[in-house]
Amino acid sequence: MGHMSMILENALQEAFLYILNRSIGGAFVILLVMLARLLLRRAPRKLMMILWAAAALRLLLPFSIASTYSPVPVTADPVPSDIGMMLTPEIDTGITSADNAVNALLPPPDPTGLTSVNPMQIVIFASSVLWLIGVILFAAADGISLYLLRRRLRHAENLDDGIWRCSSVSSPFVWGIIRPGIYLPAETSEEALPYILAHERMHIRRGDMLWKALGCVILTLHWFNPLVWLAFHFFAADMETACDEAVLREAEDDIRIAYSEALLSVAAGRKIHTAFPPAFGESNPKRRIRDVLAYRNPSGTVLIPAVLITVVICIGCAFSRSAEEVLPSGLTDTETEYAVVFPAYSDIRTPANVTFCAETAPFTVSVTLPAGWSIGAPQTYTAPLFSPLASLLSPLCIYENGERIGSIGFYPIENDLSGDGGNEHFIAFHRLMMGNATYWDSESWKLIREDGSMKAGYCTIQRRLDAWNSDAAVGMMGAAMPVFTSAGIGVYDTEKMVMAALEVEPRLILQEDGNWRAEERISTAQLEEIAASLTITPGGEQTEWNVPRTQYAQITFPAYQGGRTAANASIYDTAPFTLTMELPLGWKLLIPGADAQTADLPFTPVTIRWGNETIASVGFMTFRMYEGITPQDDGFYRMVYNQLMSNLVTWDKDYTPIESTRTETFCAATCRILSSVPEEGVPAAGWKRTETEGILAYDTELGVYIAMSFRENAVDEETWQSIAASIRLAPHEE
Repeated sequence: MGHMSMILENALQEAFLYILNRSIGGAFVILLVMLARLLLRRAPRKLMMILWAAAALRLLLPFSIASTYSPVPVTADPVPSDIGMMLTPEIDTGITSADNAVNALLPPPDPTGLTSVNPMQIVIFASSVLWLIGVILFAAADGISLYLLRRRLRHAENLDDGIWRCSSVSSPFVWGIIRPGIYLPAETSEEALPYILAHERMHIRRGDMLWKALGCVILTLHWFNPLVWLAFHFFAADMETACDEAVLREAEDDIRIAYSEALLSVAAGRKIHTAFPPAFGESNPKRRIRDVLAYRNPSGTVLIPAVLITVVICIGCAFSRSAEEVLPSGLTDTETEYAVVFPAYSDIRTPANVTFCAETAPFTVSVTLPAGWSIGAPQTYTAPLFSPLASLLSPLCIYENGERIGSIGFYPIENDLSGDGGNEHFIAFHRLMMGNATYWDSESWKLIREDGSMKAGYCTIQRRLDAWNSDAAVGMMGAAMPVFTSAGIGVYDTEKMVMAALEVEPRLILQEDGNWRAEERISTAQLEEIAASLTITPGGEQTEWNVPRTQYAQITFPAYQGGRTAANASIYDTAPFTLTMELPLGWKLLIPGADAQTADLPFTPVTIRWGNETIASVGFMTFRMYEGITPQDDGFYRMVYNQLMSNLVTWDKDYTPIESTRTETFCAATCRILSSVPEEGVPAAGWKRTETEGILAYDTELGVYIAMSFRENAVDEETWQSIAASIRLAPHEE
């Protein structure tokens, strides 16, 4: 049921975006036709019917021809089909001012990570539902109107083949598509009858019933577009005028006065109560009578230019502005050379990395990227499919037309490279080639360029897909996770003892069966071209990358069921709740593999890692409130965290609530964890004691708390405090 619901939801959103794109392009065609309507006001109205047909097709058909010289200034699909999944949602109409105005209003991804979907997905889904409701209401209104009209025609009297008289209608009209009939009011005068019949028969000959029906369908699908409503109004008026002109043109005598009198006889405010049947009394009778009396067969000086204008506009309506000339800001349609100075910024994840960044002499990596690619600062993210290159320092992101597709970073070479030359690249990139969830395949390394002490090449990368798209948005380590192949390009210098690496990630596509399929973004030829362009030169002028330092992560507890026993089952059955917090960029929450899942206190602990380094662990526990004790009481936290206040490990030193988080039901706090390591034969007073940072947070409404313990020397004061201040607990929402 859930799978079918997802399919229907996707189909609805695709249908809405299809209509929305057609409506945007069609709106400009309508404006163009309305301008032509002013220019062709003396031309036969049948030419306008051709132009309205072109506008109708533009509102329905899925294709148009891309051209630099299109009179329609928008691209064929200005709203991308994947706009709900874009890191920075934006439309691309080809009109810069319009794009900037609309894109500024589009909601970006939720930086707090508290929502399980991109806010733009919610906007698209809500808009799709609203659009569908409108379609159903308008279709129902038309259907009811036609049904009521059909009921009124049940007692019509058949005067002749295809001609009916009915006392319950007030204006002549054509009814039916396959076998159309002409329906006349009971009071139709004999003098007006020939002209009325001539007009309605002309409707039938021209197939106006079909065009009117198509117009109603378009109006129903594009009900949200005011220009479509305006176009339908003028289309109906031009249809009646074109029909009048056809009757006058084919008449043997001058019937303008008699025809005008016939119009006047049925024009006293009488209308058909539906937009569908073409009717003799429709449209503006005063204007029509004036046009009929002024009608003359058009001369060649009017007709020839009018036909040429019509042909040009019809051809132009088939074209859209070429998307190739509408490039994102800062990108070009040719290859671009980038020069990145490393360290690109000071990495603050661990003291060791700060040292590496500070002690590495600046050097410049030059690289030529394909058209549309660029290098930029990492963007704040909540749940990427792949993390940036965790083993590299100060990584920057590689973008293709605004979408992040890879990373580039550096690392000092720590080992002597003077040994086996055939294994030199392995030593240079050992941090990348000894990975777990991600490792560069040494066997596939291909040397492309060698220039003195500098060498560049590429290889394949085996990457295990972390389950960032799970409900808890938590990375999982385990052999069961699917493995994908991506491309790695590297350059190193044996004299400067530095290396830089670039990774291009595959495009992952979620299939209907819930599995991921990978598509390569880069060809072997491009890999070789990029590798051949890589150079390392000393020094360089630093660039301000404006790098974000944090990301939001969340996990739902209980995080897993490993370690469950009969004694602790009630804790594992705790109503799921979500922990959300702000972590330094690159840190990941990892659920331990099944063999490492235990019932430690706190329960279902998960680890926080950066690259291969374990930073902290965090788990949860339940508690109950005692009568007479409130959160405002001194020592209240000892009641909440009493299980953590043992002799060997106590979380009771320097307990400091974060005042910005404190409410009547919630509080997060920093503390220090004192641990004693028992030693055989040594009195307790002589046991070795360690002190590390910890974070505690409780919620009295949920009846749970979380406890986070950091590895020794793994976090600085500022980061420790900021993580604690960012913590929030909330009931889990499916």
